[in-house]
Amino acid sequence: MTSSGQVWKVVGGARQGGILVRTGKELSSPETSSRLASGALVLQIELQEERLRYEKLQGEGPAQGWVSLKLKGSDLLVKTEEASIALAPPASNVAARKVRILALHGQASNSSFMKFQCAPLKTLLGKDAEWFFVDGPVPWEQDMSTEESLVQKRTEMEVRLCGNKALKMWFKHGWTGKYDLVNEAFECLKNHLNQNAPIDVLLCFSHGANLVTMYQDELRAKGLAVPWRLNVFFCAGQVDDPKWQFTEPLALPTLRIFNAQSDPWFPDGELSLSHLYSNITERGHQDGHAFPSSQPLAGELLALVQAEIRRHCV
Repeated sequence: MTSSGQVWKVVGGARQGGILVRTGKELSSPETSSRLASGALVLQIELQEERLRYEKLQGEGPAQGWVSLKLKGSDLLVKTEEASIALAPPASNVAARKVRILALHGQASNSSFMKFQCAPLKTLLGKDAEWFFVDGPVPWEQDMSTEESLVQKRTEMEVRLCGNKALKMWFKHGWTGKYDLVNEAFECLKNHLNQNAPIDVLLCFSHGANLVTMYQDELRAKGLAVPWRLNVFFCAGQVDDPKWQFTEPLALPTLRIFNAQSDPWFPDGELSLSHLYSNITERGHQDGHAFPSSQPLAGELLALVQAEIRRHCV
């Protein structure tokens, strides 16, 4: 039996320095030089009865091997709570295919509008990338209350760019800074990741970036590995609601292109997210709460996005 998404957590072997790992399925196979530490997360590659062949996702111990699920009736490994989440394969496999990008739109928007926003970058990446444009789960309507949405109006031109499709948002986020329907947004994002797996890059605009920041902390709280390699944020990415804020920075490599100019949401320009991400590169522009458009800086910033995607995903 094989599985392309089942994650297991090591719960045994704490007193022995981890659980025993062998190079083959048979119990007579040679042991590896080190043990797989308690708390490690591994990806199921093959499962035969109670013998698991794995690839390590995080934690201490051998990168791959065979382990037993039980010892004398006690669990050595257990499935994680979100065992169905699809994980990107090891980096060595990416060169054999295109980089896969999942694009998340902002508030009062949809996948069609995000395609329009990403068109210059999509052209730059060309045949090296495969894009997946997806929609949030929460309907948005003109004249929504300020408690539900930061955006109350869309122009006729903006509606046309949305392809006359329903406008969406990922969760409710208004001027009070309180969020609603966040767990539903998590479930929607998890489904998009599963349906389009493997994903290498989450490329997000504004409200979509806020969701991804919270979702990474949610995965961390559940002991799950992040199933993509790189965040690329255009604007925002912060967490306004105290209920969803956290103090320990996230480790995933993140590139953030932000508006350094005053706008309706950030009177003094957007603040840094260095307190939320320990491995972040941030570059500002003066084109408002939008993708950069003024040359030559816009071209330089998109070239930086291209370089970071290649560095982390190719």
